Amino acid sequence: MSVPEPGDVAETQLQFYHASFFDFLLDSNRSGKFVIGEYEAQVIFLQSFIYWSEVDATHFHALDGWNFDVDHKHDTLPGLTWTSEDNRLRLSQKITELLTRCIPGIMDNMQWDGVDEDLVSQLANVDFRYWLPPYSFGIAIFCRLDPSTSVVRIEPSSPTDYQLLKYFDLVIGNGVAKQARFPLSRVSITSGCPVILCPVISTSRWMNGTENIFLLVTA
Repeated sequence: MSVPEPGDVAETQLQFYHASFFDFLLDSNRSGKFVIGEYEAQVIFLQSFIYWSEVDATHFHALDGWNFDVDHKHDTLPGLTWTSEDNRLRLSQKITELLTRCIPGIMDNMQWDGVDEDLVSQLANVDFRYWLPPYSFGIAIFCRLDPSTSVVRIEPSSPTDYQLLKYFDLVIGNGVAKQARFPLSRVSITSGCPVILCPVISTSRWMNGTENIFLLVTA
């Protein structure tokens, strides 16, 4: 296996010299404790995505408000001390490019054995105020979150929650607000399935004029 030098990681992926080694890593009967399962790999990807999204949002987007800088025209991400200063900017740009693409739709069909506790623990410490609302909702879907966790809920539990629902009521013109139903599923404007997401002090929704559904996300 070819592992790129720190200065090349922004442009070069891991390369397997022999396809059999790749097959070996995916076969638990052959590789034992060294196996790389699809589920474990996707969980690691999600953890990395959440980590860098949090770093990016809190360091560079806290003042963006509704005008989120989706082009990420800012300084290099902190924490890349293991690579050279010359390569830091390139690597930072690659990471923010990944964040811009959000989470691959292929992960919709992940087979989960319940809610992953490590992910829930990580998400419990995330400040969603500065995230783009669709990203927060995507994370709630992919991590299979439900009200049994401390991250999402459909019943207000704090003054902030009640204030958010008041804002929501203004947005929908004093219409009828319905609680989100679980398990959550990906939606889009074209599907005609409206969703409301309330991460702390910001509110966003997709709607087709028939229903208004809300989901509260912990900061």
